Amino acid sequence: MGELLCGIADGVVVPIFAEPPTSLSRASKLLTRSYITGYSQRNDAVPASDGAMRPEKRLPPFEIRRQLMTKIAILHTSFVFVSVEPVINDLIAELIPDAEVMHFVDSDVLATVVRENGISTRSEARMTHLAQAAEEAGADIIFSACSSLGPALDVAAQNVHTPVVKIDEAMAIRAASEGSRIGVLATVPTTLGPTSDLIQAHADDLDRSVIIEQRLAEGAFALLMSGDREQHDRLIIGEAIDLAQRVDLIVLAQASMSRLAPVLEEKAGVPVLSSPRIGVDFLAHRVAELANA
Repeated sequence: MGELLCGIADGVVVPIFAEPPTSLSRASKLLTRSYITGYSQRNDAVPASDGAMRPEKRLPPFEIRRQLMTKIAILHTSFVFVSVEPVINDLIAELIPDAEVMHFVDSDVLATVVRENGISTRSEARMTHLAQAAEEAGADIIFSACSSLGPALDVAAQNVHTPVVKIDEAMAIRAASEGSRIGVLATVPTTLGPTSDLIQAHADDLDRSVIIEQRLAEGAFALLMSGDREQHDRLIIGEAIDLAQRVDLIVLAQASMSRLAPVLEEKAGVPVLSSPRIGVDFLAHRVAELANA
């Protein structure tokens, strides 16, 4: 799985780094090195114009394979899944190992939504710009890693031709199918509304009556970004245990909490849904559909 990271600078999406995967076998690393230099490790001699036999440049196997890869563009609204929590990259490497991944980051738009207590038309435009940049970069499918900006992604999807998948879409469908009293737990306040609305919309589609209770682990996200995972986890566990007294299922509204799901299920005593694996599994099915189209 190769990776490309892009960011926003003065309103323009620019590449930050591009590098081949790091966890390759020795043989794969040789092929990767060939791809970088533009030469194959194996060259066959061919006659040149002066009659001399010279090595033939061939497209290396890694590059041939790369051209057949599905390009997945991940849209981020913070660097949490780039530098803090590698869960999405790990899941894509597991479930879609032949994908080429490109990261597009606007690290200020989530802060803007929190500051403005909602998604403005300017924030919608920023997400549309990010999606359009991903499309221009040749993405075959766009995967949004941010639940808070879900409604903005709906707008963005209308302005690109590339399919758009939201990380929490499949999780919301499952919650609406399985839960009756559903607790939505978040560490960012602006995620509570979009996630709850998405669950309710799917429940309506299924003609199911659900009760949704929102809960904010206030301050937890800031702790995570500062590197204090222990206190972040302690806050979330406490809120989940209390919330479980009133609900029969808990939805973790942000993928950054996903690693705690097994612990929360054990301590809270109710099923806990988190988006990354469910979302990436759904993404893998969409990638397979595109490959077979």
